[in-house]
Amino acid sequence: MLWGFRIAILLSLAIATSATAQTTAPSTTPSTEPATKPALTHEQQVDQLIGYLNDQYAKLLKSPDWIERSLAAISLARIPGLRATDQLLGVCRADPVPVVKIVAWQAILARAKWLDLNQFQTWLDVTSAMAKKDYFRGSTRVGLLRTMAIAPPTRNAKLAFVGMFGQTSALEPRDMPVIDALGDCFASWQTPDLAEYLFNRLANLNDAYRAHVTDLPTTTIVLERNGHRKGVVDYGGPSVGMPQEVRELQAEIDRVAGTSRWVLRDGQPVRRPIER
Repeated sequence: MLWGFRIAILLSLAIATSATAQTTAPSTTPSTEPATKPALTHEQQVDQLIGYLNDQYAKLLKSPDWIERSLAAISLARIPGLRATDQLLGVCRADPVPVVKIVAWQAILARAKWLDLNQFQTWLDVTSAMAKKDYFRGSTRVGLLRTMAIAPPTRNAKLAFVGMFGQTSALEPRDMPVIDALGDCFASWQTPDLAEYLFNRLANLNDAYRAHVTDLPTTTIVLERNGHRKGVVDYGGPSVGMPQEVRELQAEIDRVAGTSRWVLRDGQPVRRPIER
């Protein structure tokens, strides 16, 4: 971001110097125009600078170096106007390097509330295409899930949801924001087929997973749906073959129920329940 800011300052000075030179240089040919041009208003100066920056970053977006293209996308994220957004959407559609696409996608996410209807629909379309190719990794999945949650649950969106559900682990601290976003997305969609999928994943489990060790906590979860009841006992379960999804479900139940308020240390909750 500092790189883009420095470039913007230098270009601003260059434009100002150029404008001064044009108004002060002596004319070598006869002209019927006034000797001096009217001064640009502040708004015109801003528009001129923004247009110049758009042109310069458009050139960088054609660079063979993917790092330069990424820096151009980051810089465009700070430039207002529909043209910069269209340029970023073009990167998401056409750039051959997934990392550059993700950088441009994140740049659009930062300005999402300023998209017009056509740009918003285009963004949803490129998001679906990028998710289908599994471009989103790590924390970028949180932004993806929040975007998916505000759109209808298409088949591609559901497949992306199932894929991320299978890749996350409640034992990985970096995955916890993704698990929270999965829960929020599921709550927003409220689709019976996804609920059925999650229940069936649980129904295929053993009734209990018990490790042959002592002094471990025991967790039991019970789900009931359409007259079918399934319970799973977890006592060191992952060490004896219990899928990680069970721990993720436990974490999501705790989050939604706010069970942290009942976990006490010295008579006080260990942590406050998450405010919704």
